[in-house]
This record gives sequence, C-alpha cells and structure tokens, in this order.
Amino acid sequence: MIAAAVPLSEVYNNLGAAESRANLQQASIDDFRRALDGDSNDPLYRFNLGYALWKKGDFGAAADTFRALLELDPGDSTVPCFSPAA
Repeated sequence: MIAAAVPLSEVYNNLGAAESRANLQQASIDDFRRALDGDSNDPLYRFNLGYALWKKGDFGAAADTFRALLELDPGDSTVPCFSPAA
C-alpha cells in the first residue's frame, strides 16, 4: 500500500527486505530491482538484490550483481570482497 502511494526506492528496498525475511524470494527480488531501477548507484540496493538472488539459489545472477557492486567504487573498503575459494 505504501509503495503504491509513495513509489520511492527506499520504500521498495524496505519492502524487499521484509519479503526476504518472510522467505518470499521472488517478491523480494522484484522489489529490490524496483529500488535499483530508481537509483542504480546505490550499493545497498545492489547488495540486497545480490543477496536475494543468492538466497533463491540463482548463483550466477547473484555473482553478476555482486561484481557490479564492486565495480561501482573499487576503492571502497566498506564493500565486502567476494572471491572464489582457492
């Protein structure tokens, strides 16, 4: 209801987080994508989408999303670094 009245990226991100906690994977992915559509440079939205994709088992799409996150600002030390096990 709130997302329909106030279609802000922050609202979609919060809705996606609530859906993720309720194990509504596809709904959370859809809402994280809506949040990202509103602000494609927000690292939190991109991370949340990647995590939701990983949680759903779509590991390829999750890896692509995490790579794109790292490319936003390669010098940002607050972004966790994901690397394959040696």
